[in-house]
Amino acid sequence: MRSRMIATCHPEREHYAKNMCCQCYGTRAYAQPGTAERRRAARAAGPKRPSTCHPDRPALARGMCSACYNAFWYAKPDFRNKVCESRRARYHEDPSSFTERNRRYIETPRGRAGLMVNAARHHAKKLGLPCEISASDIVIPTHCPLLGLELDCAAAPNSPNVPSLDRIHSSIGYVKDNIWVISWRANALKRDGTLAELEKIVKGLRARIAPHLKVAGS
Repeated sequence: MRSRMIATCHPEREHYAKNMCCQCYGTRAYAQPGTAERRRAARAAGPKRPSTCHPDRPALARGMCSACYNAFWYAKPDFRNKVCESRRARYHEDPSSFTERNRRYIETPRGRAGLMVNAARHHAKKLGLPCEISASDIVIPTHCPLLGLELDCAAAPNSPNVPSLDRIHSSIGYVKDNIWVISWRANALKRDGTLAELEKIVKGLRARIAPHLKVAGS
């Protein structure tokens, strides 16, 4: 039987490569110059091959999209417990770096999309609506399609220009053809109003404010 090799960086962990554990080896690899640029270039190279489960989504592994591939692994016995134990152990070792890594990830478009999906699932469950989207279904534009604000994933929560996931028709759940990304400010303005109500507000404001604008101009 092959003897179990111990990592020199963390003796309580098993050796992965170059005498380091899996986490330290991955951190060292991502710290190499040009690694992040190469990964971004690969993602921007073009559309990936479609998945066999959802042809409208790119394949991640084994011909499955990201959502189905994650569901495949999490359906295995004790896999979720092993993942939770590993993450819990890493957090207790260095909570500050774990929190900082999560913050940096959320500030990326991919991380922001994942955050939107989690919030959408929670909101859909609360309202009793379906939620059939994944992070790959969310496209974050450079500017808000309603107000024209430049969207910033690194902006503080509830900032006017932070991306926000919105349902086009509020009576329908979070499905692929019923979502788009707008600014938080635009989403706050149209949160509870219908199109007819918003048009009435605009019409009333124009009728009310126009005389004052004429007086001020004269």
